[in-house]
Amino acid sequence: MNLEKINELTAQDMAGVNATILEQLNSDVQLINQLGYYIVSGGGKRIRPMIAVLAARAVGYQGARMSPLPR
Repeated sequence: MNLEKINELTAQDMAGVNATILEQLNSDVQLINQLGYYIVSGGGKRIRPMIAVLAARAVGYQGARMSPLPR
């Protein structure tokens, strides 16, 4: 399986991961908000969350904690 296929399979879940990152990094400090946006828009640092999403799906997990980050 190539990375493009993994991106397709995890796109919806990764949107949740991105939303969680932005939510967790929401701050009165503008630099923190810019960093959160940079992380999400840059697309880097996504392999581990994708692996976590794929592992959860592989065992049939569909609960509220599908996002690899705490809410």
